[in-house]
Amino acid sequence: MTDFLPILNFDFGETPVLSAYEEYMFYERALNVLDKAFNEVEISFVSDAFVFNAKEILEHAAKLDLRLSFGSIYEPEQVLELVRLLKQANFKQSEIKIFSPVFQLSIYKLLSRSLDYNFKYIPGFFTKSELEQNKEFVDSSDSLKIFPFNVDSSKALYVKLCKPYPELRKHLCVPKILFASKELVEKYDIFNKLEKDENGSEYIFTKSQDHVFLIRSPLDYQKIRSKFLFNPKVKIFFDFQGKLVKEDVIELAKSKKLFLTGIKQKDLDSELLDIDSLVIATNVFTNTLKDHLSGAVKTQELGISFEEELGVIKTP
Repeated sequence: MTDFLPILNFDFGETPVLSAYEEYMFYERALNVLDKAFNEVEISFVSDAFVFNAKEILEHAAKLDLRLSFGSIYEPEQVLELVRLLKQANFKQSEIKIFSPVFQLSIYKLLSRSLDYNFKYIPGFFTKSELEQNKEFVDSSDSLKIFPFNVDSSKALYVKLCKPYPELRKHLCVPKILFASKELVEKYDIFNKLEKDENGSEYIFTKSQDHVFLIRSPLDYQKIRSKFLFNPKVKIFFDFQGKLVKEDVIELAKSKKLFLTGIKQKDLDSELLDIDSLVIATNVFTNTLKDHLSGAVKTQELGISFEEELGVIKTP
């Protein structure tokens, strides 16, 4: 039977509305509830609230004896900061899983060389070609991540990428994001004007001197992320073609433990749910987060709201 890994990826918004203490309490109450039903929790590293409150959060998880893994790690600087935070909290764990939306050789090497922690690197793959391009790592690893698993359009791909890359939702970035449509493709004759940069990323150069990069996978975005964030003339164009499908997952699961992200258990058919080596990794408590930010759920009510959303209320 497929297992489940809850993910805490709290985005408290561009404009702070909660105090540091309230943000910490959000994590503390969430961990308290998850500890009732799970042995391990993944914490997304892109949440500023986690980084600012990491020492207290890590110490609380240690008191609960709750295993932690860390996700949305896609830059070497994040690894260095995570190690610093783990040391600051004197956090000890026999093995720490590090999840990434894409495979990064620099991160793999950095984690492998750590003398302080036993890191297990589990990067994400989206297409068969990505698996082939990193065959040496794939063949040697006993665990992989498929990210995102259930997308069927360019906008669905964008929505899933907003989780590990929250900047894609920010008001400064949204105007620089385009989506594939028949009208847009025909108007600009996009696929007949593609060029490649030094990293092999495909783009079109427009009359207005913009570089519009084609995004068909998380890896495509990761490769040009810095350009997109810091160059106002760089835009991105989401398209959708291929991905790893059910048959690929079944074949990979014969020899590896697979973490499927970007999907809920109810969206998987029984054939996949019966595979013991599959783990569904999904964000939890998103409804409570929205209600809390709107004022509908008070800080002192968080625990009950979390329990109701997760369905783990225990009777006396």
